[in-house]
Amino acid sequence: MADEADLAQEQMERAMAAAQRRHRRPLTVADSALICIECERPIPEGRRHAQPGCTRCVDCQSLHDNWRPL
Repeated sequence: MADEADLAQEQMERAMAAAQRRHRRPLTVADSALICIECERPIPEGRRHAQPGCTRCVDCQSLHDNWRPL
């Protein structure tokens, strides 16, 4: 008979397997955000095609990539 710890372990393993399947799936233009998560301006269609799965516009992504803590 399974106890609560066994059930929790099984649930966690199922969640991890699902996350791994999603991670391995290639990103598509449909996975890209339409609005930048930083500045909330529209992300141009060309950027969404060039970088499937993007969530930031080019300007905000450049700032994000080049940010260094003090």
